[in-house]
Amino acid sequence: MLILRKEQEDVLKRLASDEYECRVLAHVKAVFPAHVEKRGEPDCRRIIRKGIEESARYRIRTEFDVVRFIDLMFVLGEDFPKDSRLPWASTTLARKDLSPTSKVDQLWEQSTERLKEASGREV
Repeated sequence: MLILRKEQEDVLKRLASDEYECRVLAHVKAVFPAHVEKRGEPDCRRIIRKGIEESARYRIRTEFDVVRFIDLMFVLGEDFPKDSRLPWASTTLARKDLSPTSKVDQLWEQSTERLKEASGREV
């Protein structure tokens, strides 16, 4: 049986976290190249780390849902869960009757509808 010391476990967790952040950054670069160009990679990494932490507060933990949550941060603004101009976002995230995946699904549906209304065309 393999026994890890606390220091070794911390290093492995940090390596896994760094790899995860790199995968999400690659996704963000592919989906939002203009954001990465404008903000720069260090700021995008900061937003990604913030998104990982913020999504955990809402029990959003699967990689797919966390990435969708981070995508919303790039689409709606990094503070969208607390943005007073987007009260529907905080309302959705506070709902106890929805699973974390359902919360992200609803956020995507709501943001798509509102973006369509604002632009007057299909998004």
